[in-house]
Amino acid sequence: MPPGKLPVDSIDVPEEASSYLTDARPDGALGGDVALRLERTLAKTLVARGERAQADGALGSTACWVLREAHRRRPVDAIGAEVAARHFGFGGVTRGTLVFDARDEGVLTDQIERIPRNVTITRYGVCASPSGNSAAVALGSVEVSYAPIARSFDPGQSVSLKGEVAPRFRFARIYLTKPDGTVDDRPMKGRQFDVTFRLDAPGRYRLEVMGDGPAGPTCRSTWASRSRRSRAPPASPSIPSKPSNGCWRC
Repeated sequence: MPPGKLPVDSIDVPEEASSYLTDARPDGALGGDVALRLERTLAKTLVARGERAQADGALGSTACWVLREAHRRRPVDAIGAEVAARHFGFGGVTRGTLVFDARDEGVLTDQIERIPRNVTITRYGVCASPSGNSAAVALGSVEVSYAPIARSFDPGQSVSLKGEVAPRFRFARIYLTKPDGTVDDRPMKGRQFDVTFRLDAPGRYRLEVMGDGPAGPTCRSTWASRSRRSRAPPASPSIPSKPSNGCWRC
């Protein structure tokens, strides 16, 4: 179902989250019985490809936002989906989003089967429109665990990060990109990490957890936090690009 042919529908989008979590949030399937039916199909298809994934409310909210943007003829790309997932407090990395005709489950299963086998999927979210004619799916991966982290701070506060990356990695590495563009690199000796960063200047900070394994370093989690003095979050993330049916935005 190309965006131009989407029926008129009003998609409700949940409020933004105040913190990042690696635990799955409730409400991973939004949109009543249609969403629950699609979730069963999605879960079954993921199991068939060897994935042990669970529904996550942060990605359910992301899927609703993507679906609303599609109904409003607004373009969405991979960067936009990532920004939206962070807006809703997702603590992992996004893998892709899909907008499709909710009456045709074959599109969903076909696109899942097209995802390369080396792409790990551990979380998903589903959102169906009120009419039940359209739906969106957001996929992600969480291979790190840590205590909740606030999405905004006062200048001069510190952010502490304690947790570990998945067993398939040998060690973790933490990067903090500051508002001036400089990067604080903290390599760990093993999979566990326990670091504290002081956020002295107002502005946007980007915190990344990397896991280093046989395939080299890969990003396991990314956050963007602001000091409150400069924080002006949009009512909804606005993103450049174009959604399309039958193709993952990833």
